[in-house]
Amino acid sequence: PPPPAPPPFPFSYMGSFTAAAGEGPTLFLVRGETLYSVKVGEFIEKEYRIDAFASGELTVTYLPLNMQQIISVGSKR
Repeated sequence: PPPPAPPPFPFSYMGSFTAAAGEGPTLFLVRGETLYSVKVGEFIEKEYRIDAFASGELTVTYLPLNMQQIISVGSKR
């Protein structure tokens, strides 16, 4: 059988905001009716960790399988 794989990323990227120079951005993700504001290094619903955000890509780890996923979120910055 094929090795286990993480499910499709269940959140939609809504945008980001950087409050001050030198701070990492706050990312806005939505799942259903719930809006999440997270930063790199934080966790979402104890299932995902936000690992990186750069060049139009969001890198997350699906914690139950300890597997990374790269999600394209639009324009490169």
